[in-house]
Amino acid sequence: MVIEVVPRPTRMGLDDWAYLFEDLYESDDPLVGWIDGFTGVAVPEVQMREWVAATVGRLETLPVRRVLEVGAGSGLVMREVLRLPGVEHYVASDVADTSVLRLRELAAVEGRESTVHVLRAAAHDVGELVTGTFDLAVLNSVVQYFPDVAYLVEILRALARKIVPGGHIFVGDVRDPLHLPALYRERARSRGRGAVLSEQRLDHELAVSADFADDLPRLVDRVTAAEVSPRRGVTPTEMTRYRYDVLLHVGCRVPPLPNPVVEGARDMDTVVERLAVDVEGAVVNTFDSSRFGRFPTAVDPEHLWRTATELGQVWWIGRQPGRDMSVLTASRQPAAGAHFCLSWPRMQARGPYAQPPLPAATAAALREELAVEASLVGGQPVTVDLVWHPRMEQ
Repeated sequence: MVIEVVPRPTRMGLDDWAYLFEDLYESDDPLVGWIDGFTGVAVPEVQMREWVAATVGRLETLPVRRVLEVGAGSGLVMREVLRLPGVEHYVASDVADTSVLRLRELAAVEGRESTVHVLRAAAHDVGELVTGTFDLAVLNSVVQYFPDVAYLVEILRALARKIVPGGHIFVGDVRDPLHLPALYRERARSRGRGAVLSEQRLDHELAVSADFADDLPRLVDRVTAAEVSPRRGVTPTEMTRYRYDVLLHVGCRVPPLPNPVVEGARDMDTVVERLAVDVEGAVVNTFDSSRFGRFPTAVDPEHLWRTATELGQVWWIGRQPGRDMSVLTASRQPAAGAHFCLSWPRMQARGPYAQPPLPAATAAALREELAVEASLVGGQPVTVDLVWHPRMEQ
């Protein structure tokens, strides 16, 4: 039996996360709470610094005069963005009082009290409580704590209304549900749990389909393009292998598709040669990412980014709409700091999506409950699959 699930925005579970963060941010350690999903112990500091640098590296090529960050936590990203040139105003919000205190202390340490405004607010209250307009809104490693994707769309719509034309919304460190089974298997092996299902039932964090991210220009007014890219980083961690970033362009001009397009470059040397030698705007399509270990000739996206830097060039590396995150696309850009927008056609309604837009534990419980109910009605055991269609009001 296939049951279509049409979620509506909900705020269930948000208080539970708020209570957790209140306790976490009592600590003076800004890295507290970051746990390696494979080992169950704290993420090494060198990996966390790489994680922060990857995020800030995404943001430093964008206009950052006025920045709004939702879920700023202990200020790991805020600290580094404040050090970028041109930042005149920074609004940071978080749901935890202890976070607000830490962020205000950080602003004072950085000598930016007049630049930074900190407020306690849940994500759904930021749109009403924050005044003015911004060049950039940031939700980094926050979406996994949202109850479902309908709530995410509610937040993005509110933020898009506050972004000036030509601005951006950065949604970083998004969990990829397509690869959750592989993540569960790896966790089960590394942490000594025998059953993948037990990992799923313990997973209360939201994962968002990359197909859904592609669809955001249709679901969120004023968003004209969505770029879905792998996380940057050298170290093979849960965050670099199983998560991705989304950059939403608000009111931006969408240029024509670049040419020429080279299809099916299957090894690193070919991809590098095409991007380094061909004309600006050249695209290399459908090469395999080495982060998923499917092919021996697969390409490491971080190696491509670093090669571009060595050559003094700028290469955009991301996911073409409709493609698995293990299959990437790259484009040579005109110059550093250029306005990136690889112009794949705007997505039409693409549902139903394969992954339920709920935390895995919630989806598993829902599937089991519906199976019991359906079995009672039909008089025999029933296997239930869930699909979701984004029938949300525009």
